[in-house]
Amino acid sequence: MPSHYGSKPASKKPANKKKTPKGFHRMPDGKLMKGETHGSRPMKKKNSPKKKTGEITIGGKKIKFEEGALRRALKVPANEKLMMGDLKKANKTEIGKEFMYDGKKFKMTNLMKKRITFAITLMKMK
Repeated sequence: MPSHYGSKPASKKPANKKKTPKGFHRMPDGKLMKGETHGSRPMKKKNSPKKKTGEITIGGKKIKFEEGALRRALKVPANEKLMMGDLKKANKTEIGKEFMYDGKKFKMTNLMKKRITFAITLMKMK
């Protein structure tokens, strides 16, 4: 009976492996790609603008929020106002369902629902 102790496992590479040219590498699925390996160049850091945060006290509770988050999510330009009636209509949408805002389709997520509810609350305070 042969001993399996110390024996090498069977190779997962196909027997008819093609030779990889210099300056290229092969992906696990066999595709040939330029470059010795992945990650040879450092990743560039994106220069995203810092998001402005705000803070408000409601009922003695301090609430921190990201200014313009709902506006960006609904793709509403900064020079346009969010309309209370449209937000109330959108807020009636169940989570997971689609709704229309300003002629565009959106999917209601838990975060979207929270942002809309918060916006309505702030609009009522003015």
